[in-house]
Amino acid sequence: MSTRVTIQDIADELGISRNTVSKAINNTGVLADATRDKVLKKAMEMGYKQFSYVTAAKPGSSVLSIPAPKEKTEIAVFLTNFVGGNHFAIVMLDKFQKELAVLGYSLTMHRLLTEELDNMKLPASFSQERTAGIICIEMFHYEYDQMLCGLGLPILFVDAPVTCLKNPLEADLLCMDNQSGIYLFIGEMARRGKTKIGFIGDYMHCQSFFERYMAYRNAVTKIKQNIIDESVYNRELNQYTLARVLYIDDLLKGRLTDADINIMYEIVNYRYMNNLPVIISTEKTPNELIEFDEAIGSRLLEMCRGNIIHLHGKELNYRLN
Repeated sequence: MSTRVTIQDIADELGISRNTVSKAINNTGVLADATRDKVLKKAMEMGYKQFSYVTAAKPGSSVLSIPAPKEKTEIAVFLTNFVGGNHFAIVMLDKFQKELAVLGYSLTMHRLLTEELDNMKLPASFSQERTAGIICIEMFHYEYDQMLCGLGLPILFVDAPVTCLKNPLEADLLCMDNQSGIYLFIGEMARRGKTKIGFIGDYMHCQSFFERYMAYRNAVTKIKQNIIDESVYNRELNQYTLARVLYIDDLLKGRLTDADINIMYEIVNYRYMNNLPVIISTEKTPNELIEFDEAIGSRLLEMCRGNIIHLHGKELNYRLN
C-alpha cells in the first residue's frame, strides 16, 4: 500500500466498492448508517487525509470522536423570531446539531429581544467564554451584526441585512439561490403573454429579498431588450456603456418611464461593474437619488464617493443671469 492513502485503498481493505467509500466520506447519496460509520472508522485508522486529525472512537461506539477545545464547546445560534415547524432552518439546524455533536460541540439557542438589539446587548444566556462560534439566522439588524463581528468569534449569517453603501460584514454568509427561480418565472410569464409583471415586497428587508429584486429587474430588462431588434439595441446602448467617459447632464430631469429606469440601470450597472468613469449633474441630492432608485443611486454614489460637489443658489445658474 502506498504512503498516501486513497479511497481505493480503503475500499480494498473493507472489500466494498470505491463508490460506496466515496459516498461515505463525502456524505453524498443514500447509505446505511452502519456502512458509513464502518468506512469513516477505517479511513481514520488508515490516516486518510480528511481524518488525520480525528482520534479513535471508544470500543463499541457508533460515532467518531473529534475532541473540541474544552474551554469552548458551544456553538451559539442567534435569532430574533422563533423558528416554526415549517421554517427552512429546522432541517438545517437538525443537521448542524448532529454534525457538531460528532465534533464534540453543542448548540445553544438565544432569541434576541428588541431591547437587546436596540441597546446593543448580548443575551444574558450567552457565554462568550464557552462559545466557539455563532450562527445568526435572519438577523437583519446591521449595527448589531457589526457588533457581533467584533467579538473575535467565527460567525455564519444565514441570510443577512442589505449592505448597500455600508461596509460588508466580516463573516461568512449562507444564502439560498435567489436568482435562478426568478429568471425562470419571469421568462415563463413572458412566454404566456403577460405584459405587466411586478415585484411586491420590501427589497431592502434582507439580502435575499434584494437579490430577488435585482434578478427581477435584470430579467425584465432582458425581456424588453428582446422586444426590439437586439443588435440595434446593443449598438445604441454601447455608446453609453462603453464610452471612455460618460457625462450625464440633468440626471432624472423630466418624466421617466419604467423602461427608461431599467435602461438607465443597465448603463450605470455596467460602468459600475467595470470601473468606468461617470460624471453627472443633477438637481437631486444624494438622498433623493437613493429614494428615486436604490440600485441606481447607490452605484452612482459609490462611484462618486469623495468627488461630490454641492452647488447652492440660483445665482449659479448662468441661464438666469
